Amino acid sequence: MARLIVLLNVDDSEEVEIAKDAFDENLVFTSWHEADEWCSRNTRGIWVKTINLDDDDDDE
Repeated sequence: MARLIVLLNVDDSEEVEIAKDAFDENLVFTSWHEADEWCSRNTRGIWVKTINLDDDDDDE
């Protein structure tokens, strides 16, 4: 199962933040589809980036 977060306002390095829920907790999605659906409903007019927390970048 994937663990994904969405970064908001990525076009302004001083304003970047992680998407949060109604309880001010970081939103963590379990699929790209789920993250994309949330973004399409909640981030109109905002530059976003979805990050896979499970991607280790160790391509040795």
